Order: sequence, then C-alpha cells, then structure tokens
Amino acid sequence: MKSLTLITAWVVAATWVQVPSPNAPGSNELLAASASSSTHVWAVGRVVASTSSFRTLILRHNGTGWVSVTHPAASGSAMLRAVDAPSDTDAWAAGFQQGGQRTLVQHWDGAAWSTVAGPNPNPNGINELRGVKSVQGSLWAVGSYSRPGASYGSLKLIAQRSGTGTWRTFATPAITAEDFLEAVDATGPSDAWAVGWGSTSPFGGIAVAATLRWNGTAWVSVPLPQPNQVMLFGVKTVSPNDVWAVGHTYPGGPHWIPAIYHWDGTAWTRATIPAFPGGGQLRDIVALSPSNVYAVGLDGEGLGARSLVLRWDGSAWTRETTPGPKLYGAATVAPSTVWGVGYGYSQSAAANQTSTIRTTE
Repeated sequence: MKSLTLITAWVVAATWVQVPSPNAPGSNELLAASASSSTHVWAVGRVVASTSSFRTLILRHNGTGWVSVTHPAASGSAMLRAVDAPSDTDAWAAGFQQGGQRTLVQHWDGAAWSTVAGPNPNPNGINELRGVKSVQGSLWAVGSYSRPGASYGSLKLIAQRSGTGTWRTFATPAITAEDFLEAVDATGPSDAWAVGWGSTSPFGGIAVAATLRWNGTAWVSVPLPQPNQVMLFGVKTVSPNDVWAVGHTYPGGPHWIPAIYHWDGTAWTRATIPAFPGGGQLRDIVALSPSNVYAVGLDGEGLGARSLVLRWDGSAWTRETTPGPKLYGAATVAPSTVWGVGYGYSQSAAANQTSTIRTTE
C-alpha cells in the first residue's frame, strides 16, 4: 500500500514548464504537434504578415531547444494544420495553400522537408487538410472540400496515400449540409477514426459532431450521444476498444464548454470532467498509455484564454496546473514527456507569439 501511495503522489507532482520558442516578424501561431523522439519534436502552423497574407511555419525541438526549420515555400498564402512523425526520418505535415484552394502536404525524410502532391477532389473549388496520420506505411489525411457545382456547402475529405504517391479518396456518409473533418488517428490498416463536425445550415445552423470509423473496407458513421451542439477537434485511438475524442459543446447559456467522449468498443459515452463556467475548448488529445492520457486546449474565451490540460489517470479526468496561453496541439515522447503547443497575444510584440509547454513525469 505504501508503494501505491508513493506512486500516486509522484504522478500528481508532475510540473509543466514554459519552453522558449522562436518567432518570425508578424503573428506566429502553432496549431499542431507530433514527436518521434526527444530530438524530433515537431510543431507546425503559420506566420501571418497581414490579414490576407500568411505562410507556413515549422519548428523542431532538437533536444536542446526549439529552432525554425527551413521547408519549401507554398503557393500563395498557406498554413499547416497537422503533423505526424512516425520516426526521426519520416514525418508528414498537412494543410492548405493559395488561401485554401489546394491542399498542402510536406514530408520530412530525415534530412529535409519536401512538398508532395496532395488530394484535391474539387480542382475548381476549396480543398483543405486538417488532420494527418501515418500508420504501418499507410498515410491518412482528412479535411474538407467545397461541394462541386454548388455556391455553398462543404463535404468531408478522407484520403489515403499509397507507397507510389497516389491518393485514393473515400465516399463518406453525409452528417449535415456542411461537413468538416478535423483529426484522424489509427491503430492499424483496418482500424482508424476521423472526427470533426457539421452544421445543419451554412448560414448558422446547429453544430453536429462527426465520428467516422474505418473498418478496413469502408468509412461508417458511429454517432455519439448528443443532446446539445458538439464540435470535435481531436481523436486518439489507444486501441480498437479504447478511443477518445475531444472538442466542445454548447449546453445553452453564454459559453461553449470543453467536452470529452470515450469509445469502449460498443458505444460512445461522454466523460465527466471539471466544470468550466467561463467556457473553453479542447483541441487535441494524446496518450502515453491507456491510463495516462492528456487533452489540451484553452480555458476561457478571446485574448484572455489560457492554457488548459486535462489528464486521465485510468479512473478520472483532472485538471493540470499549466502556464501560458491557449494550446492547439500536443505530442508525447515515451516514456514520460508530454508537450503542448499553441500561441497567445503579446502586448509588446502587438501580435500572436508561439507558446510551448512541457512536462516530464
């Protein structure tokens, strides 16, 4: 019993610290993170020069500090919304370029980043990627594209890249009139999940969560319980029978509040988490083990929103004490390190500046 008590105390004592990160001239925003080792922690996003001009941003923590990494310039305004790093010599980043007209996919081979062709199901419309996952040689990318031949409306985009570089896109069941996918994760070739949200109207409808599962043959909708509006932004497949999805929900009143859902192999259930009377969001979720899961996001709304980290210890979700502004992405380095990345407004710079935090248990 003494041993158990000591272990519990050590886990609670994990401390989050803010780690300095570079900023280019302009507004700097980190939107996603992934890591293959302590020397290859990646964070991606964008640098905004003006309201109509922005470019991609890639940072790497090399074990000593964060550095800005040279990568190919994209066409027109561009940003990276997702990154996944299966190994030190293999990482993928995804987003969009030309202001959203075409998807953007970039690859790290251990020496340099290069741009590879991305999927664009509507060559005459908008095509965007927001999630990417590489598993056992299969690369999944998710996002949305504008409805061909229509003046409004978006369709879910799910694409898989083969070893030859060819993209295959998949038909998906319609959730609402306006659908978006925000994240994808997988345990293997025949088990993957994609999450996002839809709106019953492009002009201010009701938000409906999208939860889709790949069974090795097709993507099928597996709805979660939704008495209120729900938007999902992150998913983690610990195992086929242990999946977490995070986002926020609107129960009425002045604020959207953070929400977490769990798939146990049979059904989705909403998890019990601390209350957030001032509102907030969860944007990403990662795991060191089935009983050590972290969800990150923001507590509050607007420029004053602060970092938010919730932790699952196998029995309950509790809030961690964290420094810094809002978080949009997270990454883990086994066996005990967790990163959170995001950005916040700096009065001295008069612009958004990158922010990263880390804990090592």
